[in-house]
Amino acid sequence: MPSTPLRVAAIDIVLTTVPGSLLGIGRFSRNGPVRGLCCGYAKCFRNIAGLLQRLKWCLLFTEQLPQIDQALHMGNWL
Repeated sequence: MPSTPLRVAAIDIVLTTVPGSLLGIGRFSRNGPVRGLCCGYAKCFRNIAGLLQRLKWCLLFTEQLPQIDQALHMGNWL
């Protein structure tokens, strides 16, 4: 079984390939707003390290999600 950093890296590669490909294709779109959004996103996040981006999203989600003791309960079946 691979170690945790290798699993995280593998998951990260899979989860970033699809959106990255779509953004790259969107930069060549004939649709102006799509091209502008894709170019703007790429220029904004191009030089930010992946680790810092994951930290940002982790902090954002931990602020917005409920605490562990306030978890959603789905009745007795879950």
